[in-house]
Amino acid sequence: MKKKQELVNFKKKIHGITLIALVVTIIVLLILSAIVINFTIGQNGIFTRAENAKERYEYASVNEEKELNKTVNFIDKYINETSQGEKTLLEMYNKAIEDKCTNSDGMCDRTDHLHIGDYVSFKNPTNVSATANATDTGYEENQTYTIDEERNQVNWRVLGLDEETGGIKLISGIPLRRNETRGYFDIKGAQAYEKGYLVPDQICNSLYGSQTYVAKARSVKQKDIDELMGITTIEDIRRVDRFTYYGEYKYNDSYSIDNAYTPESYLAEKNNGEPEGNRRGTISGIVDGYYYTVNSSDEEGVPYVTLDNQRIYNMVFGDENSGKLTYILSSRGVCVYPEGPVYEIEECASFGIGGVNLEYGDTAGVSTTGVFYSDASDVIDLPNMGIRPVIVLEKEVTSKQIPKIPDQKEPLWLLLI
Repeated sequence: MKKKQELVNFKKKIHGITLIALVVTIIVLLILSAIVINFTIGQNGIFTRAENAKERYEYASVNEEKELNKTVNFIDKYINETSQGEKTLLEMYNKAIEDKCTNSDGMCDRTDHLHIGDYVSFKNPTNVSATANATDTGYEENQTYTIDEERNQVNWRVLGLDEETGGIKLISGIPLRRNETRGYFDIKGAQAYEKGYLVPDQICNSLYGSQTYVAKARSVKQKDIDELMGITTIEDIRRVDRFTYYGEYKYNDSYSIDNAYTPESYLAEKNNGEPEGNRRGTISGIVDGYYYTVNSSDEEGVPYVTLDNQRIYNMVFGDENSGKLTYILSSRGVCVYPEGPVYEIEECASFGIGGVNLEYGDTAGVSTTGVFYSDASDVIDLPNMGIRPVIVLEKEVTSKQIPKIPDQKEPLWLLLI
């Protein structure tokens, strides 16, 4: 009986162990299955990793192909440039014209193109000075300009082709500042018309004329600006000239005025101590002064020049960084008004100097602005003007000697007085 009971208990023990083992086994298998499934198809599973590896391989292949193409293009370009010889700036300029590329948006990256408005790396001189004498400018004091490491280290931009030499013209990014606190170039009266308009040329030639690669150096002229504006003929000037629009005398008309002075006769009377009016007489000549605005007019119905190339506009008149550029043009001319500002005679000749942005509010303008009137007004000066140099490069200058560079940010021009 005792043995029978022990056998029953043994069978119970064997049955209980088998059930527990089965449950544990099932749980373990479930856990292992979950691990295997996650490892195989989960976010970081074998399949996902394999797919990512495939994408990385394809991306790397594309990048490798791009880099290989860049290298091939660079080698081809180098071989072509070497075989063709080093290009001159003049060749690059003509190539851009041939391809009808103006780079008006500044986005052209062609290394064989050079456009009006492009910046180039021309080395400024150091430790040079030039002085404008008061006897020439009509101003009370001499005016000195210095270029050193801190002063007048200007940027340079392509202005076009020089008519005389055929070389590339460069213009400074902003006008020069003289050494005195005020900084501007002052010019006034009859003396300014007789001699002063030549002073900017003399200053620029003294500062830049002996630099390497420079064929000649001068100040910017009214003709330089006119060419950029598309004003090249007498008819072009008459079409946009404000004086022609308002006055009886048009550009290139002949004029004759009685009881009047020229700057020369006025100075002769004054310097010789002669009685007032001794040199008055009939004066005559050709109207060769003019005034136009660009892209807008301050009066409705008045004509103006339309310039679509924003890059050239900013170079000539200034942008948001430099502010409005105001500078003298080494040019002079005569305009005729219906009456004089002093004695209100019937007609009066205005003997003027060229300038950019002279008191036109927000309107950009180019004008021949009077510094002496034939009714003896001799106290007129041109305010807040600068001298803006132009250099003409030798025709053989290459892009290696003076390379093209990205557009530069110009400093503020107008000074606080």
